[in-house]
Amino acid sequence: TKQQASSSSRRVVVLTTSRTYKNRSIRGKLIRRRQLQMWGWGGSNTKTKARASNSYPAARASISRAKPHTRSEQIQSYINDPKLRQSTRKISNDPNDTTFDTVFLTKDHATLCLRVFVPRTVNTNAVSVDFCPAPIMTLIGVRAAHPWLDNRMRVTGFQPILTDDRWNQSNLLLGQAVCSVVEHLQLHPPTITEFTDEDLASQNNAFLNGAQPPSYTSVASVSSAHARTRTEESEEYHIPFAFPTVPDSFKELESMTGEEMRAMIFDDAAIVNFFASNEKYSTHTDLQKQIEENNLMSAEKTLARKDDILALNAEVSLLQEKLKGKIAEYEPLERRYAELSDPPCKKSILKKLNQARREASVESDNVSEKLISGDVTVDEYVKDFMEKRTLYHDRAAKMERLQHS
Repeated sequence: TKQQASSSSRRVVVLTTSRTYKNRSIRGKLIRRRQLQMWGWGGSNTKTKARASNSYPAARASISRAKPHTRSEQIQSYINDPKLRQSTRKISNDPNDTTFDTVFLTKDHATLCLRVFVPRTVNTNAVSVDFCPAPIMTLIGVRAAHPWLDNRMRVTGFQPILTDDRWNQSNLLLGQAVCSVVEHLQLHPPTITEFTDEDLASQNNAFLNGAQPPSYTSVASVSSAHARTRTEESEEYHIPFAFPTVPDSFKELESMTGEEMRAMIFDDAAIVNFFASNEKYSTHTDLQKQIEENNLMSAEKTLARKDDILALNAEVSLLQEKLKGKIAEYEPLERRYAELSDPPCKKSILKKLNQARREASVESDNVSEKLISGDVTVDEYVKDFMEKRTLYHDRAAKMERLQHS
C-alpha cells in the first residue's frame, strides 16, 4: 500500500543517513547540517506559539484511562514527529537496537544532543508483549548542571518518565515526551562545565568564534520586553573607564641615538625620568592611582559593614538549616501523596491480589492443621475455614476477571 511504501522509504532514509552517524558518537556534519533547520526558531516550520516552562504535554493532560500505546507506536511517534525527525537519528543499523539521538539548539546558542533509549520488556501474565516501559533520556557529550539532570546527565526532572507506571498512566506518546524535554532544555539551558565529545565541542566553539546562530524571536523567555530589561540591567552595572590609548610611536625616542637608548636601559633613574615626562604614561599612572583609591574606599566601606554581613550570614545559615529540615519532612509526604493520588496500574493490582490470595490459602491450611492437632472444635474449624477459603476464592476470581478485562 502507499502507507507501507511511505513507511519503508522513511526507514531507508534513516538507515542511509545513520551510516555517517557513527555508533555512540556525535558527528559534526550532522550537527552543522541540522542546527539551522531543527525546531524552526524564527523559521517557517514553527507554527506553535511559545509556551511557559510548565506547559509541557504531561502538565496539561489529565490522567487518561485509554489503552496504553504499544512500543512500536511509541517509536514511530518519535521518529516521525514533524519537529524531531529532521534532527533525530538511530545510532546503529542493528534492528534490535532502539537507541536514538536528537540534536537541538538552546536559546544560549549551545548545540546539545539528547540520547533516547526505548527498553524492551519481558512478557508476564499481566503485561502485554508490546508493553512499552518508560524511556531513558540522557544528555550526552557534555557535563552540565540542571534541575532536570542528575550527575550522570540522565533526565530525572520530567515526571512522566520516572517509572513505568507513571509513563503508561500519562498516555503520552514518545514523540510528545521528547519534545517536552527538548523544549524545556532549549528555553532553560543547562549550565555547561565541559564538553566530552570533540565534534560537539568544535561545533559549540564555532558559535564562540563568530558564527551566526539562528533567530530566536519566537522564544518566549527572550522576548523583546525581556531583552530590553536585560539591556537596562547591563547598562546599570557598566562603569566606563577612559583608558588611554597606546601610542604608535614615541617622538622622544626617535631623536635619540642607539647608544643613548642602550645607556638608558641600564640606568633606572633615566628610565623613570623618561616616562615621567611622557603624557600618556602620566595619564595611565593617574588612572591607576584613582582605581587604587576607589578600591581602598570600597574595601573600607565593606569592612565597616562586616558585623552586619556576618549577622546576615548567620541568619541565612540558620534559615538554610530550617529549610533542610522542612525538605526532609516534605519529601516523604510528597512520595506518599504520589502513591495515594496515582491510580495503581493493572500489573501492580494483580501482584497485590496474588499475594493476598496466597496469604488466604496459607491461613486456611493453618486452620486445617489446628483441627488435626485438636486445638479447635469442629464448629470453630468450619467457621474459620469457610471464612478463609471464601476469601481465597474471592481474590482468585477478582484476579481472573481483571486479567480478562
